[in-house]
Amino acid sequence: MRLNIIQNVKIIVIEPDPMIREFVVDVLEFSVNRKVRSFENGQDALNFLTSNGDADIIISEADLPGTPGLNFLSIVKEKWPDRICILMSSDSNNEKAAEALGLEACLSKPFGVKDLFAIVQKFVVESDRKKPPNV
Repeated sequence: MRLNIIQNVKIIVIEPDPMIREFVVDVLEFSVNRKVRSFENGQDALNFLTSNGDADIIISEADLPGTPGLNFLSIVKEKWPDRICILMSSDSNNEKAAEALGLEACLSKPFGVKDLFAIVQKFVVESDRKKPPNV
């Protein structure tokens, strides 16, 4: 199995709490050495995705103002099924809902730096199962 790095990975984070949002963005920017875009609500993130669709990984809080995170990620999965969607939640019941929606992961709050590094390891460095081997 060959490992493949998603070239120029683009990540967005949707989190209404500014301190948590800044923490997640800082850790992710450090670990992927790229700018990570952030939004405080799902509608702004959806507007961004609709206008430019420029994200490989979308990490969203479950409890968002306006459109709940599960609804937001459901819309994302419907419009862009190839996007990697990760739900952040302090409610363990959301894990089953995330799985039912086909989300790639659920990050349980509270979480730490190691948990975010594990997300990067799992989804930024991934097996090359979608592409045929180079000949």
